[in-house]
Amino acid sequence: MIYLKKTLKILFAISTCFIFFASLLLLTQYSRASESNKEKSKSSEQSENNLDYITPDLVNKVYNDVKDDNIIAVREEYNKDFEEGHIISQSVNPGIRRSNKDIIEVVVSKGSNLKEVVDVIGLPVEEASMKLTEVGFSPVVKLVECNSPEGTVLGYSNGYNLGDLVRIDEPISIDVAS
Repeated sequence: MIYLKKTLKILFAISTCFIFFASLLLLTQYSRASESNKEKSKSSEQSENNLDYITPDLVNKVYNDVKDDNIIAVREEYNKDFEEGHIISQSVNPGIRRSNKDIIEVVVSKGSNLKEVVDVIGLPVEEASMKLTEVGFSPVVKLVECNSPEGTVLGYSNGYNLGDLVRIDEPISIDVAS
């Protein structure tokens, strides 16, 4: 009986210690979780309150003057209303509050797709082709039998005249002496 009482007292003491340490462990875990939630909440509030940048109006600005890690050109397109290299549109409207980490995507103008027909008459075909390609045209050579020196450009076979505005995505045919 005495052994039973001593055994029960020892078991009671051990279980009390176990419960005490288990409770202490649970409280520590709860405290850490609570602090973590407070940090997340604080971080979330800071990020919501970190909207301290006002989106600038980038339209018609020169892209190379304003580009940075947060202003990215997503594409280029022809536009007769904007000079080459100028911003046509932006993904975030001007005046909107934003985070300093928000990306603004912009579309940049390649300029007008209309180019002026240049003077290539009398030039050798290689030089004329290079000159037209530099402007943005895709020259197509049409050989014509005549008395002019072989390989010399005689004119435009599309009926274009010097100074005409032509879309650069249209082929431009040149008559070349054969």
